[in-house]
Amino acid sequence: MDIIQEALKIPGFTSEEFLKELWQLAHGKVNIIEIGAFQGRSTVVLAQAVIGLVYSIDIWDTRMYDPSVLPQGRMDWDECLAYRQFLSNMRRLGVAEKVIPMIGNSHWLERYFKPDTIDVVFVDGDHAEHMVRRDIELYLPKLRPTHGIMCGDDYDMPSVQRPVDAMAMMSGWTVETFAEGKGWIFKK
Repeated sequence: MDIIQEALKIPGFTSEEFLKELWQLAHGKVNIIEIGAFQGRSTVVLAQAVIGLVYSIDIWDTRMYDPSVLPQGRMDWDECLAYRQFLSNMRRLGVAEKVIPMIGNSHWLERYFKPDTIDVVFVDGDHAEHMVRRDIELYLPKLRPTHGIMCGDDYDMPSVQRPVDAMAMMSGWTVETFAEGKGWIFKK
């Protein structure tokens, strides 16, 4: 089974090129934190690539999503629909045992991760500038110091690009982009 092609069948906005790059970044890693999962398009790719676990953080509040990406007629009565769709996609694609869903705000959940223990942090949660900055501030110390990777999506949005660039500059890193400028990664 080609996990990239299967992942593209899940509603979402992440491109095939982006998913391929994400798979490369996660391949062979042990612990990954994903901030923002929606229905799991990127999650299944991360889970297929990792040898350990993906901690997938999202609020999964169906009311927060565009109705066009959810099954018709169900959004008005099922506020857990996005979460149930996520779980269904993980089971259907055979990666459920490698994914730990964590329901809540990423800023509240960071306390469950010790410093220097995470291989990859993928940031694709709330896109407000202050929220992106806080995600990076809170999760950067969680990365393994020698080979930890901080990356994310939507670098083409000013509210994402500004805090990513600022945090990279303050940390003495550079920012590289991929997938036509949508993806970003910190480089030491």
